[in-house]
Amino acid sequence: MHEVDVVIPAYNAERTVAAAVASALSQFPVVRRVVWVDDGSTNRTAGAAAMPTTYL
Repeated sequence: MHEVDVVIPAYNAERTVAAAVASALSQFPVVRRVVWVDDGSTNRTAGAAAMPTTYL
């Protein structure tokens, strides 16, 4: 089975980044790693991405 890495760019994406991380983790083939890149957000994007199930 193939494994993939996913990169998610985020800027002020507090409302959507958790769903993006959860979606990436549920994909086939197996997602080996999810990397999200926060480009200086001024809201709580980092917290939302760190705990995706809390923000869904």
